[in-house]
Amino acid sequence: MLHKPGVTQSLARFIAATRWDDIPAPVRHQAKRSLMNFFAVALAGCRTGPVEIALRSLAEFSGGRQATLVGRAERIDALSAAFLNAAGANVHDFCDTHLRTVIHDPKVLALRSKVEVLRDSAFSTIAAAVEITTADGTTHRLSQPAARGSDVNPMSDGDLEAKLRSAAAGWDPRYDVTPLVDAIWALDKSTDVSRLASLAVPPT
Repeated sequence: MLHKPGVTQSLARFIAATRWDDIPAPVRHQAKRSLMNFFAVALAGCRTGPVEIALRSLAEFSGGRQATLVGRAERIDALSAAFLNAAGANVHDFCDTHLRTVIHDPKVLALRSKVEVLRDSAFSTIAAAVEITTADGTTHRLSQPAARGSDVNPMSDGDLEAKLRSAAAGWDPRYDVTPLVDAIWALDKSTDVSRLASLAVPPT
């Protein structure tokens, strides 16, 4: 690995010196979309077992309560909050590592024995095709040229907003996610982006 001293400091200075107006409009819009997606997956994962374990562990050594945890009433120090919020947002990324998930269901495992996976170099890494032959001899085919959410098949703004609303409803039916959605789309006018996290805590 190339060692280049001062990389962190240079990046920090660049970020600190960059103003919202310095960023091209399309990039600013993608930032809003990314935040919409982040809060959706963070709310979906904030109360999972791994996050609960991490919170209990980090809370014992926490140096303060100044930072918000997305989807939770607890507060913790900024460094731990950064880790826990990221963990909650990514906890569902690796479902195959959790033995109790559906991918390890005996019925799914039994079905795997009937599946033959063929690697076709004509397909891109984000494409797939499925062919199923049922017991009566009928063949069903389905293909997807690009995974939903990929660069060539992106989710629309409406899709991302619906994803956040769905995740919020599953997280706490009492929670009104509209203020958070509105605040993300109005990020250009915000003077304090930390307010976004405060809009994603459990209702009292």
